[in-house]
Formats: sequence, structure tokens, C-alpha cells
Amino acid sequence: MGTSLAYDTNVGRVETGARPDLIQSLFGGVLYTERLGAFSARAIAQVEWRHFYRGTFSDDRTGYLDGSALWTIVPQRLTWVLDDTFREVLLNVTAPDTPGNRTQSNALNTGPDVTFAVDSANAILFGARYGRLDIKNSTGDNRRYSGLLQGLHAFSPQTSMSLNYEAAKIFFEPQAQAFPEVLIQNLYARFQALNAGNAANGGTVDVGTTKVIRYTAPPLDGRLVRVGFSRALSRQLEIRFAYADQVSDTYSDQIRGIASSRAPSDAGVVGAGATNFGTGDLYHTKRGELALGNHGEALEYTFAGYARRVDYFTLDQNDYDEKGGKLGGNWTSGARRLLAYADYLQRTFTNLDRTDIIVNYGLGVDYRLNGNVTVTLTGSVAKQESTIPGNSFIDQRVMVAVGYSTGRGYDVVSRR
Repeated sequence: MGTSLAYDTNVGRVETGARPDLIQSLFGGVLYTERLGAFSARAIAQVEWRHFYRGTFSDDRTGYLDGSALWTIVPQRLTWVLDDTFREVLLNVTAPDTPGNRTQSNALNTGPDVTFAVDSANAILFGARYGRLDIKNSTGDNRRYSGLLQGLHAFSPQTSMSLNYEAAKIFFEPQAQAFPEVLIQNLYARFQALNAGNAANGGTVDVGTTKVIRYTAPPLDGRLVRVGFSRALSRQLEIRFAYADQVSDTYSDQIRGIASSRAPSDAGVVGAGATNFGTGDLYHTKRGELALGNHGEALEYTFAGYARRVDYFTLDQNDYDEKGGKLGGNWTSGARRLLAYADYLQRTFTNLDRTDIIVNYGLGVDYRLNGNVTVTLTGSVAKQESTIPGNSFIDQRVMVAVGYSTGRGYDVVSRR
């Protein structure tokens, strides 16, 4: 559990008429892990209450959940997967990230996998999933039923090739979207090579096609390409690369972002972009990312650069190209930990003749009073420059927080 007090100079993130406010937060949560012979699970759950002393926004409450579980019913034959994530998303991707532009979203993914071993090197896998996306104050709610058929050939315990067919039927809320039903079909080959001696070394390549059937419009055909590669340059230094060209949506991005999830991965390394946009609309995305990370005992840092193009199926006014970079690190010495970060993002809305440049940076220090109590002091700046008048702003914040945790696996921080 913990509490924080922040002074924010421009809570509404407006160009003129900025209003400062003093914001108090109370939060509490739990980290749960389970590793039994047939069952494994991991979840972070947190609730947060926030009070705006000067009334710039109404007091609010929200929650956060990032959880996944795997139940091995019959070893090497039948398993059951459960993924769930509850978090906040943006209501309007063209507007600043403020409390008034956020809403709550939940994504659920669950179902069985059945594996039939043909011989020691070949197997066939059948998978079925039920999924839901629920977004508060939005027309993006939908449910989906999907299936997977995979033929797998193992060259060695670390190297394999598979042929995969995935089909997902998505049902939108009545009159919520231009297309009440959508069928997505992916057919692709996957090559995967891992290093048993070093988990940081490995790669996955997916190549195939996608067909999107919209029941009130002509079908769309496209390619599916996903590449992920990582390599340890030394005991502490690691480089990662990823590229994806595929059809996606808010639901898929949220499920892939769950820690320890068994959901199909698109090999993302940075989580490009800010918060997910709360819509049920599908989009075609191309994204390339490169990251370099150092994981030393005292010094940790990560640098990542990325570029992405997003083309929505129906929300053409929200199509955008973006490129950016992220730098973050911390240095630990005894009971003290120094933190620093800087993000740069240039987003161009292709159908609005608009370009936004967003820069965030900050410094902080954690001081551990004892094994359970930590005091944190941070200062940060959020800045946006836009080619559209009235959409530029600068927001400065100073925050002090006190957190209590029974173990070091759970950080007492806001997860909005």
C-alpha cells in the first residue's frame, strides 16, 4: 500500500489557461505467483483512489490487473489458458492524455490447447479461445471466438518449424461499429530457434497471409510478417529487434502486453506508443523496433527506438505515422536508487494534416528506510508541440510518495 502527493502545473494540459492542482493518491495491491506441478499463475492487482484538491477533475477510483494462468490438465496433451487485463485506455487518440480522456478497459482471453504427438519430432495442436473486450463509455465492446490449428516439426529441443491457421470471429455490440461481424483468418509459417543455455539468445519468424471478411463490405487481403530477435552481447548487455506487419486491435494489443501470457506474441520489444486507444475498430499496423538493454547489479538502462504506421479500417481520421525513442535507467547504491527517463514521440495524423511532437522526461530518487518502507521523490515534465493551434502544452510535476511492501517483487507505484 502507499500514498503520494503531487503538484501539477497544468492538469488539463491546455495551451492557455493552465490550472495547477494538488493531487493525492492512495493505492494498494498485491503480487500473486503460484508454481505447482500442474498449475502456474502470476497476477498483479491494484486499486487507486485519487483526490484533486482544487477540483480540476472529479475525484476518481480505478483498478489495475495484469494476470495469466496455465493449468496442465494432462501433461503434454491438454492445457487451459486464462489471461485477463484491466487498465485505462485513451478515449481520443488525438487529444492529450488527461484524466478526462481516459476510461477503463478489460480484456479477457481463455480456452484449451490439445496436443497430439505424431512421433518424437512431430505434433498437431488444436486451440480454442473465448475473448471479450469491454470499454467503459465507449462503443468498442465486442466478444470473439477463435481457433488455432498448428502442425509442428521439431528439428531439436530448441529449434522448430510450424504451419499455423488461426481464425477469429468477432461480434460487436449492435450498431456500435460499421461492421457488426468480422472474421479474421491468418495462415502463416513459423520458424523458431532458441538457446537452451541463454534465454536472451533466440529468434522467431512468422510469414504468411491475412484475410479479413467484413459481412457488409468487400473482404481485405494482406500479408502477415512478424520477426523477433534477441542476443546477449555480454553477461549484462542485450540487444533486441522486432518487426511486425499485421492486422490488430486494442484487444489483441492488451492481451499480448500481459506479463507471462501464453497469448500469441507479435515480438514487440518496446510497447510502441503511449496508452492504448479505446476502440473496437481493427487496424493494419507496421512497426519496427530496436532496443539495447544493460542489466547490471548496480546500473540498469534501456534504450529503444521505433517507428510505426497505423491505418484504421473505419476511423480514417485517426490514422497516423509515428516514430520515437525511449531512454530509461536506474542506479542503485545501498538503500538509494536514482531513476531517470526520457521519451520522444513524433506522431503525424495522415488525414488531418497534423503533427504532434511529445517529449516526456524526469528524474527521481527512491530511498528505502527499511526492508518494507520506501520514500520516493520525482520531478517530471510533459511537453507537446502541435501544428494545430490550441494543442500545444507544457506540464510540470513534483511528487513525493511513501510505499509499504512486504517484499521487493511488488513496486508501490501508480499504474494508471
